[in-house]
Amino acid sequence: MSDEIVKFGIRQQKHLPKHLDAGWFVEAGERYCFCDPCNLCPRVSSCENEETIIDLPNDSINIRRAIVARKGFKIVSIDYSGQEINIAANISKEATWITALLAGKDVHKATASKVWKIPVEQVTGHQRSISKVLNFGNLYGAMASTLSKRAGIPMDEATQIWNDWWGVVPYLKAWIEAQGVFALHNGYISTYFGRRRNLKWMIEKMVEFSSKGNKKEADAQEAFIRRTAANSPIQGSGADIIKIGMVRVSKGIKKEGLSDKVKMILQIHDELLFEVKDDNDFEKTCFYLGDRMIFPVEGWPVPMKVGIEYGDSWGKMVELKRKETVTEIVKEEVRSDSPIIVKINTQVTKDIVSVIKKAILESPGEEKLEIMFSGKVFPLRADTKVCSLTLKNQLKDVFGVVVEEKK
Repeated sequence: MSDEIVKFGIRQQKHLPKHLDAGWFVEAGERYCFCDPCNLCPRVSSCENEETIIDLPNDSINIRRAIVARKGFKIVSIDYSGQEINIAANISKEATWITALLAGKDVHKATASKVWKIPVEQVTGHQRSISKVLNFGNLYGAMASTLSKRAGIPMDEATQIWNDWWGVVPYLKAWIEAQGVFALHNGYISTYFGRRRNLKWMIEKMVEFSSKGNKKEADAQEAFIRRTAANSPIQGSGADIIKIGMVRVSKGIKKEGLSDKVKMILQIHDELLFEVKDDNDFEKTCFYLGDRMIFPVEGWPVPMKVGIEYGDSWGKMVELKRKETVTEIVKEEVRSDSPIIVKINTQVTKDIVSVIKKAILESPGEEKLEIMFSGKVFPLRADTKVCSLTLKNQLKDVFGVVVEEKK
């Protein structure tokens, strides 16, 4: 057994037994204390400096599998999908990212297609990987050398790609530069929700280096301040969001009388962990918790998204997907020119609707069609003929949408 595994076991052995109680890993709000101001990010952290629950790099120990649900319950994980990119896009108003995210497209592929000036369909896996390194890395102040090392490409090639990338995200570039100037001038930086992080001590250190003629150290400190000024609002806004989400979920559990069915166990960065009763309403309860974590933010064009997974343990989970259901197909009058009206009971994006419309337009049929969701009607072309059976089969087979006809 390696020294790394031995040390890991000793650390976990010290902390985990304090929280093991009749199948519970953590009695949330009773035994485990979270604090807010002690962490600079400012993410919620443990006041007792508890050991982080991780998996070792070589996957020889998956400590998460030790966190299991009680009999009749499931462990449920709900996290904010792609949170950092979403926040950066919303705060900086970067058009390239916002356009891709609103269309439900892969933001890394969309960025890569502009960097290499090729259609999205022609973006290779390697190009997408490079784009992903840049999209995340440059939010943390990564340089071309970082790309060269992680992507395994020559330095001159990495430098060219790095420079091209900045040309693709001009609004993000301008925002990052403005954040650095603001931090150096004001001595603090704020999250989108107004939480401040004091940077005066960093600036004082930079001034001290400069006064002693240590230009190299002063420049390094200034670069560190600029990186912090760009990263803190993103990570900090993410921390604010998860805390707001926790409060909303807690209130929702009490409001709906779910205290016997749901227990919030842990918060890990952009993820909340629950224990949920495995009954007939299990999926409904999970989706309710996910919906409570989502809330509109004024001025943000890209809405929040959450992903839901569940399982008997935290270490082995499967994804829980919400099925879009068409609740009604109504033919209001028995006339050959009367349209079929499709009413969708859950909100779907206009992009999905347009895809559905395109597929139906290309199919033969006998009747006209209108699609309605969120109170809005999307009629198809006047000369379109679509029969009810064709529509049902397409929605089910192509899009996975279950159709329930009103009797």
